[in-house]
Amino acid sequence: MSKYFKSKTGACNIVCAILTLCLLILQFAPFWNYGSGSLSINGYVWLDSDNTKIASWFNSQLGYEPGINAIVVITILVLVLGAASIIACIMKADNRLASFLSAATSISALYAFVFEPVFRLGSTWVIQLILSILTLIFCGNGHCLRI
Repeated sequence: MSKYFKSKTGACNIVCAILTLCLLILQFAPFWNYGSGSLSINGYVWLDSDNTKIASWFNSQLGYEPGINAIVVITILVLVLGAASIIACIMKADNRLASFLSAATSISALYAFVFEPVFRLGSTWVIQLILSILTLIFCGNGHCLRI
């Protein structure tokens, strides 16, 4: 019986790693489509935070200019926690605690999509929201999937 639960934990951790990897890949894919271009979340944070075109687009869509601090903090948090969780879920697949970093990554992403309206302007935000929810489900190490 213990072997069954151990393999189920490993499978759930691998699924968490794959879902988190998909979430991280979408962080680098075109996200905001504004006027004459598009920009990824990480592209905005690391390369183009002084882009006046996207700043004016944010302002026109939201009615105010969003603070860059929230975007930067959440993006870095998701990136760092996501990378660490992928490594932990693969290296320690049979450990139930390995998926806690994936859960933290998902909660950070969920916070962004629920409480930061600027993230809901993106083209793939619903996909990322679904990936985050699915990751949280699998982070239960299969407990919710027991049949």
